[in-house]
Amino acid sequence: MRKQDAWPPHAAFMDQLVSEAFVVLGGPISGDDSRIMLIVDCAEEREVRTRLADDPWTNWACSASPAWRRGKCY
Repeated sequence: MRKQDAWPPHAAFMDQLVSEAFVVLGGPISGDDSRIMLIVDCAEEREVRTRLADDPWTNWACSASPAWRRGKCY
C-alpha cells in the first residue's frame, strides 16, 4: 500500500480525518490491501462521499451499510 502513487498525501489526508474524529477506525480487510473498511462518525452517507472526494486517492468505491449512531439507525 505504501508503495502506491500518492501515498504520502493520502496518508496525511487520512491522518487529518482521524484527528478530526471523522474516521473512527479504518484499515485493510483483505490480504492484498485491495479492500479497506472505514468506520466514520457522521450523520449522512452524503457527508462520507463529500469528505472522501478530497482524498488524493480518488478511486473510492463507497458501499454503505446502515450505521448505528446514538441508538438510531441511519
